[in-house]
Amino acid sequence: MTEAPTTQEQYACAIHSMSLRVEAGRQGDADLLIAAGWSKSRFGAVMMRLHSEWDSAERRGCRIPRKPNRKQISLKAQEIARHARAETVEQVHSDQAKAEMAAAYEQELKETMRALKSLPAARLHLSIKLAMDGCQSAEEMAAAVLLHWLHPTCPACCGRKFQLVKWSEDELSDQACGGCGGSGQAPVPGGEAGKAGANYIDDCVGIARQSIRDKLRHTR
Repeated sequence: MTEAPTTQEQYACAIHSMSLRVEAGRQGDADLLIAAGWSKSRFGAVMMRLHSEWDSAERRGCRIPRKPNRKQISLKAQEIARHARAETVEQVHSDQAKAEMAAAYEQELKETMRALKSLPAARLHLSIKLAMDGCQSAEEMAAAVLLHWLHPTCPACCGRKFQLVKWSEDELSDQACGGCGGSGQAPVPGGEAGKAGANYIDDCVGIARQSIRDKLRHTR
């Protein structure tokens, strides 16, 4: 038996609809978009649209950029040192590695933001909310939390929850992934402030979905 589409799925279809006619006695895509506009949480509606944009972008090969970690920077520094024929990795090599990888991350982030039209508005709203709650790096935190919300999969195990068997590319061991503790999802960035931001997003989306459902009941 086919499950009925969720509010999120209906909304995703409606925003790409070619027909937005409002017809008496018939619930259509236009009714859903109008209901979203009447939502008690405009931010929740923006996040629903952002999620739909991400689903579409992901199918086209877009991916969420990940900030380089210390191990990646160290390996890059070693590579730079080898190319420079240096006997040891020096500070200049580490600085160059950090700069190059930071530039690559920023470029990936720009490409992602171009694909996600609603991301700038969502980031602005969330950064204001975080700043009002006392977050010192609100803009950076907002971007990190939003990207995590869109794609929370653990990068270490790719959502598999367990580590791979040594030398294997697909066989899983019985050892939980050390990056996510076996949950398959990366931890929310930013500690308690990041968690508060993620909870705020979920609450707003929940309010927006309920508001849409309430409005749709009155159009039938």
